[in-house]
Amino acid sequence: MENIIKITKYTIRELFAKKIIISYYGISLLAVIIFALIMSSDASLSLNINGESGFSHRMISEILSGILWPIQLVGVFISLFAMASLVPSLVKKGNIDLFLSKPISRFELLLGKYIGGATIVAGNLIFLIMSFWLIIGLKFSYWNPEFLVAIPAIFLTFLAFFSIMTLLSILTGNSVLPLAVAVLSMLVVGPILSARETISFLQNEVVQKVMDLFYYIF
Repeated sequence: MENIIKITKYTIRELFAKKIIISYYGISLLAVIIFALIMSSDASLSLNINGESGFSHRMISEILSGILWPIQLVGVFISLFAMASLVPSLVKKGNIDLFLSKPISRFELLLGKYIGGATIVAGNLIFLIMSFWLIIGLKFSYWNPEFLVAIPAIFLTFLAFFSIMTLLSILTGNSVLPLAVAVLSMLVVGPILSARETISFLQNEVVQKVMDLFYYIF
């Protein structure tokens, strides 16, 4: 356990030393600033949802719900992109030899790297969603804790695709193919599997069983 903690801390320091992670957090900060400016402007007072004027709790909940979809889609994609080189850089000759020359098992090394990357993403996700929640709360004096449930939900989505990317990174040693497969799984495979019961050409019994198998695996 001590080795895993050390590798995790090392990974976090290593990632923050890279410009891509600074840019990763910078994008979130920019999104928060833009949203805060929009909410503080007079234009935000004229918002009208479903023909209603004023701001009911239901309308504010719709605003919050509308925020979550782009955060999940764009946020997970950017997070995967930011972490794409984490494992490939580790398995390069010289880097992996340096680590394995120490009393660290391959499992501890990989798990520490994975947890380190996940920690960076979790921190950014908490900052982003908490900031939007605080801005909405301060603007409308409406504090809906259900919005914060999105943090673990989106984080689990990231972890699932990050696992796919990590596995393929170990097998291939590069970052492009694993990232492409993870994004393809998120944008194409996932939605198809979720809607498998409503897609007409998948109604064959054998195809349905195969799709069900892949659905539960994913």
